[in-house]
Amino acid sequence: MKVIVGKILAAHGIKGEVKVKSLSDNPRRYRRGSSIFIEKEGEYALITSVREADNDILIVKFKGVDDRTYAEKLRGSLLQVEEDQVPPLPEGEYYSFQLLGMEVFEDNGNRLGVLSDFVDSGANNVYQIDCENGDYLLLPAIDPVICSVDVKNKKMIVHLLPGLKEACLYHES
Repeated sequence: MKVIVGKILAAHGIKGEVKVKSLSDNPRRYRRGSSIFIEKEGEYALITSVREADNDILIVKFKGVDDRTYAEKLRGSLLQVEEDQVPPLPEGEYYSFQLLGMEVFEDNGNRLGVLSDFVDSGANNVYQIDCENGDYLLLPAIDPVICSVDVKNKKMIVHLLPGLKEACLYHES
């Protein structure tokens, strides 16, 4: 399984460089000599140079991408690495890719649905749970709600505080 670590935003200059939005916490992810999978190319490419531009924006040059025309074709492409190239997190912390697709159950055994997305609420993470009937539930990712996360078996147990299900259940129309 591949993990998204960045996105090519645009070509930069005329020599094949691209602007990359880094989505990785690993400061060594983008370094000269590293290999990274370019989605639109369907193959790995070697990074020949990299420099910082702005916050989380890098200017990257890939081997074989030698002009602006080629670099423009890569715009919007996701940059990925293999899952085993992502360092383990401390106990109780998870990468987004580990949670997506996870089955979500109430602590009473009732199946709620599948974790399908993340919503930025500003205060804390919010998980979108797609229910089987087309509805979706937005659950705050806080300790009183999230009881357990089993990455290996792709299963999450949650405790719905009184009124939470009614307040956070939405219907797709």
